Amino acid sequence: MRPAAIEWFEKIAIATILLGFVNLGLTWPEVTQGGTQTAYVVTIAVVISGAMLALALLISRGRNSVAKWIFAIFAASALFSLFWSGVSFEPVGIVSVIRDLATVIAAALLFTPSVRKWFNDRGVANQAPTMTR
Repeated sequence: MRPAAIEWFEKIAIATILLGFVNLGLTWPEVTQGGTQTAYVVTIAVVISGAMLALALLISRGRNSVAKWIFAIFAASALFSLFWSGVSFEPVGIVSVIRDLATVIAAALLFTPSVRKWFNDRGVANQAPTMTR
C-alpha cells in the first residue's frame, strides 16, 4: 500500500500540471502575439505536461528513484525562479507562485520518512517466499 504522502504527492503534482494550463490560458494573448504559431505553443505545453505527468506517475506508481531526483531538481529550479523573478500580484503571477510552491511541497513529500521507506521496500513485497532450514 502506498503511503499517504505519496498519494498527496501525486495529487499535488497533477494539480501543478493543471495550474500550468491555467497559466497558459492567462498568458495566451502575449504568448501567441508576434507571429508565434498556436500549434507550436500547444505542442510544447502538451509535451512538457505529458513529461511531468509521466515523471509523477513513475514516482508515485513505479517507485522510480531516478524520476524522484529529476522531479526534485525541477522543484529546486522552480523555487530558484520564484526568488529570481519575484512575485507579481497579477493573476498570472499569483498562479505561478502557487504552482511553484506546490511543486516544492510535492518534492518535499518525496523525502518524508514514510515515502523513503516505501522507496527502500520496493521489490520486497513482490519477492516469492523462500524455504529456510
